[in-house]
Amino acid sequence: MASVRQTINSRHTGVVAASDQRGRHHGHSGRSCTRLVALFKQRCPRCLRGQVFAGLVRMHAFCPTCGLRFEREPGYFTGAMYLSYGLGLVATVPVWLPMVWARRSVGEVLLASSLVLLLGSPWLFRYYRLLWLYFDHALDPR
Repeated sequence: MASVRQTINSRHTGVVAASDQRGRHHGHSGRSCTRLVALFKQRCPRCLRGQVFAGLVRMHAFCPTCGLRFEREPGYFTGAMYLSYGLGLVATVPVWLPMVWARRSVGEVLLASSLVLLLGSPWLFRYYRLLWLYFDHALDPR
């Protein structure tokens, strides 16, 4: 990914940075792998280096490295709530699926699944928001 200086210079001189040309003309597999690693490390979707979170659930307003504004507008992370439903189900599958196969009661399955979500909620919360940031940045990389 081109640095801010390279991008600004390319706008003024018409020269495209070598790293930009590589990303455009060749496969994106290396870049996708880098993005996936940055996602798991909870890094900025633009520069892949800046930390998104300042605390357990508190986010930086801007990327400390590249200055990307994380919350573009009030209610921006509403879409992350929709992701949370699906990802919450995925997170509990390893708990409830074996219990259902073992013919455990519905109450036991719900209790075990609820405990997983309750204990994992700070971790899951971070990834709901990160996935939303990465999804939105892929569609509109301002």
